[in-house]
Amino acid sequence: MVPSDTEPVPPYRRIAADLGVTTMALYRHVPGKDELLLLMADSVFGGPPLPEPSARGWRPHLEAAARMQWAMYQRHPWLAQITSFTRPFPAPRAMAHPEWVMRALDGLGLDPVTMIHVHTTLAGYVRGLAANLETEAEAVQDSGITDEQWMDAHVTPAMSVAASRSWQASLRAPSASTRSSSSVSSASLTASTR
Repeated sequence: MVPSDTEPVPPYRRIAADLGVTTMALYRHVPGKDELLLLMADSVFGGPPLPEPSARGWRPHLEAAARMQWAMYQRHPWLAQITSFTRPFPAPRAMAHPEWVMRALDGLGLDPVTMIHVHTTLAGYVRGLAANLETEAEAVQDSGITDEQWMDAHVTPAMSVAASRSWQASLRAPSASTRSSSSVSSASLTASTR
């Protein structure tokens, strides 16, 4: 039921049809889109069980957390669009992730607020990158050009210009004659508006 890849959240009518019930019957169980999104997100976060904390220390544990989140967002790009850190949804299985990260930080002498900030910084970084996955997939679908092809066509020429340093000439400070003509233009404008 949970959409994957680049599939957006399906409309209620389609979900009801997939379940073999009427749309109104579905509304009796799930009253609205927000509740549906909450259930879907909770289902995704409840995916593969979280491993036991690494005996190798907190860094590998946090790296594993970031990689797990990235994999979730890659499988379900819509998830990054609905995930909020300022207004988190009350999804019990989603709450297991911050708790899992904080277990790795336990014993390092950090207070609980700092541990939450570490988790939020890491999760926010991953989510921030993932927020573009859906848009990027749509761009590939619409243009027929992969990200790598686009980078080769657009970024490589720009890097050549940057490497040549010819762009630096346009960044030089304006000369005295340029500054005086600018101030004359400003003075003319000021005088003409009075």
